[in-house]
Amino acid sequence: MTLGTDFDHCSVEQVTNPFPAWKALRDHEPVARSECHNGFYVLTRYEDVRRAAQDTTTFSSAGVGTGIPPQPFTLIPIDTDPPDQHDYRTIINPAFTAAAVAADEQRIRDIVISLIQPLAGLDEFEVVSRLARPFPPTITLGFLGFPEQVREEMTHAIDDLTHLRGVNQERIAEAGTAVLQTITALLEQRRADPASDRGDLLDSMLHARFQGRSLTDLELTQLMLTLLFGAVETTATALAGSLLYLATHPDTQHQLRGQHPISSTAVDELIRWVSPLQALARTVTKDTEIGGCPLRPGDRILLHWAAANQD
Repeated sequence: MTLGTDFDHCSVEQVTNPFPAWKALRDHEPVARSECHNGFYVLTRYEDVRRAAQDTTTFSSAGVGTGIPPQPFTLIPIDTDPPDQHDYRTIINPAFTAAAVAADEQRIRDIVISLIQPLAGLDEFEVVSRLARPFPPTITLGFLGFPEQVREEMTHAIDDLTHLRGVNQERIAEAGTAVLQTITALLEQRRADPASDRGDLLDSMLHARFQGRSLTDLELTQLMLTLLFGAVETTATALAGSLLYLATHPDTQHQLRGQHPISSTAVDELIRWVSPLQALARTVTKDTEIGGCPLRPGDRILLHWAAANQD
């Protein structure tokens, strides 16, 4: 048995304290074979992860997709390769430019203040439930196009899809069904009233062109799923993890309190340390090797961003 044989990035042990296992793998078995989830190789060194991420011809995101274990649906543009990936990103990227975010800054500030004000004067509070968790969906679900009455349901469903994958497949199926039904109903409503301009991202996608044609309902659904994960889970994890780091590193906290505004480098470093999206998979398309380990077509590899970000 090797270090990687029982490695399961979905396990409670990995979620609770992954750092010792990451270091052991980087130091002694940087391309490790795990027998969990039907078998895969896990890459933990920065250079190996970087090489695989950049070589989309040999290490594909398409087909089986980027989840280990697989997600119950395809995520666009994550589960695609160039040129499709570039063309999908061209549709959604304008909504996330620095200029687009700056135009929405005051609304975002107002929401943050509304969440923080009730906490003033408290000796302590639970930061995830009071701030990190409610903040991202409050900001983004309306922007994506989800009506207020379904936002709480979407938040809980994405939580389940993120945290229970590989742990409770029944709940995963239920959550996936709920999300797909909600998106399908939303698309039907928009298709029935195409002249109405709501100014949200879904409207932009409905009017967008992909390689000379309109997006299908399936593509729109898969794009919305990806944006939902980012809107609800990834941002909340980044925020909660950053606050945890600052709470346990008072010297860094004191240093950042003196910066107005906080430098972009500090934000980047906090996100690197947290790595809210910890890993994504690829499928090997041809005979190759990485880190001295031979790989064959069809092999699944896990690019462990979080472990590599600690290298």
